[in-house]
Amino acid sequence: MRQNALLREVLKKSGLDVGEDVDSYVHRILKGEDKSPVFEQFERTSPQGRTLSQFAPPLEERTTFKLIDPDSKDSLFGIKDEKTNDYKVYKNGKVVGEGKISPKLWKEGKVPLGGRVLARAQATTKELETHTPLRYQHDALQSAIASNARLSRVWNNNVFLKGLLKDPALESIALKSDAPKDWREVPQIPQLRGYKFVPRVANVLEDFAAAPGSDLAEGIAKVSRVLTGSLFWNPLPHIWNVLNHAVIRRGLVSGWLNPVAYPRLMRTTIRAAKAVTEQNEEYLRFVKEGAGLMYPNVLLNDFSEKVLSRLGHQSEMGPVAKAWGYANPRALVSGIYAFSRKNLWAANDILMMQAYLEEEMIRPEKAIAEVEKHIPNYKVPDVVLGQRMISQALNSPVIAAFGRYDYGRMRSYGEMIKGLLGKDKTIKDRAKALDQIAMLTFTGAVVYPLLLDNVAKALTGNPNAEATKFGASTIPYLLYSYLHGKKQFSQVLASAFPVGMALKSSIELVSNRDLYTGKHLIEDYKDFADYVAKQLSPLGTAARIESGQLTPGQFTASAVGIRSPMTTAQKKDLAAKRLREKTRKRVDQLLGR
Repeated sequence: MRQNALLREVLKKSGLDVGEDVDSYVHRILKGEDKSPVFEQFERTSPQGRTLSQFAPPLEERTTFKLIDPDSKDSLFGIKDEKTNDYKVYKNGKVVGEGKISPKLWKEGKVPLGGRVLARAQATTKELETHTPLRYQHDALQSAIASNARLSRVWNNNVFLKGLLKDPALESIALKSDAPKDWREVPQIPQLRGYKFVPRVANVLEDFAAAPGSDLAEGIAKVSRVLTGSLFWNPLPHIWNVLNHAVIRRGLVSGWLNPVAYPRLMRTTIRAAKAVTEQNEEYLRFVKEGAGLMYPNVLLNDFSEKVLSRLGHQSEMGPVAKAWGYANPRALVSGIYAFSRKNLWAANDILMMQAYLEEEMIRPEKAIAEVEKHIPNYKVPDVVLGQRMISQALNSPVIAAFGRYDYGRMRSYGEMIKGLLGKDKTIKDRAKALDQIAMLTFTGAVVYPLLLDNVAKALTGNPNAEATKFGASTIPYLLYSYLHGKKQFSQVLASAFPVGMALKSSIELVSNRDLYTGKHLIEDYKDFADYVAKQLSPLGTAARIESGQLTPGQFTASAVGIRSPMTTAQKKDLAAKRLREKTRKRVDQLLGR
């Protein structure tokens, strides 16, 4: 708490608004804030990674307050809306007044109520829980630690920005006066106001500042992140994607047909697993160099939950729930996603670390640059194909469901072509690119059809089963399917570059058509709420199993990366079931049921 007070003081001196001063400040944590709702579990499954935030909850002015009536000496307790000037006043759990308060009166510590203006004071946690609907975690240690982590993040960002302004090279990218016309300010970052930056530097600062848009835009983006995140209950598809990229990066001749390469592969794989699971010095060395490692974001996001777990806060769970390890279905779903999130990004980083270590000879930054040409690092530059708008679209969860990954995958193809045909490339560069293209071709022409597809058929007993094509092998397979009439162009496009889930859902609702299959939707969903709910992967999958569109066996196969389409007999059974259901509905309508 002493360190938190010092951090608040230093940040205040740096010009940041730290809210009103409170003696022995303890950041209150609302119940439910420490353990995210299921939707937030979905949303944060895919780490965002970019931040130059100047805000933390411990810097926010408290919106709860106490009012003392000088006439009756009675106390009232209020809650102000965080986004508006509306407030409600409570006494013994009931609303006894409400209204609006101007920023001027709020700053002066006054609240208008019942024709009078009353003085505003700090309320204790006990008073707020007694008189208002708010309930808090009663743990000073948890609150202090969470505050420390959040304040430290803001402090680190502030130190970086100060260092930027003192850098001798600043004049080459930013000027306070006489700046060229196309240079611009970045008003989202207070410390940089007054400076005009080179356009591409301004782009990057804006991306990292992550200034919020309108409430509507933010709401749609949140829906997209939730719907996309719900797909990640199963970590295997993403792991197969990264593994495919890693396999192709090593090349056919130099990486897989060369016996000498295997001992190094084994050594670096063991070192990589150890580095990620222990977060040791070797791992931190690459993190500090800006490598595309995602697991640290998961560890930091789960910080409060880890603190609670370590402190043993399990009081709300009964003996039976404790025995099973879950309090309720919501906790079960949260547990599944937490397990998936940790294993997904831990496996991602093990594969990335193995590639870095295998490539590293002298400096980690060179290994990072080489590896991330072919394994997506979820970073999109400020302009793509010379266009800022394309970069923003790829980074937007509204427009692109997996834009950052899609960019990395397309970049991998581009790097292979550039390595083979680039004017300034050496014979070694061309040989390496040709080797990687050979591995990509070998994977698509031999490994999948002759090995993995036959394994899929054997495991499912379905002669039409095939292994799902992941990673760099996806788009060549989609193009092959289109050229051979197996897929329509719209299906190829939807699979190769899936649009944001909220945008996709909106288009489907307006057009009443499934964008992938082209079929009408109205017959498959009861109403709007039913449609939206079933866009969440677990609910949608469960609904498909219940309706007979997906068998339990197909679900199990798809979970491990096997596509097992229905046999002719299964299709006939499903058609008969749908006909019976439609007939039953018509009969019910005729009978007025």
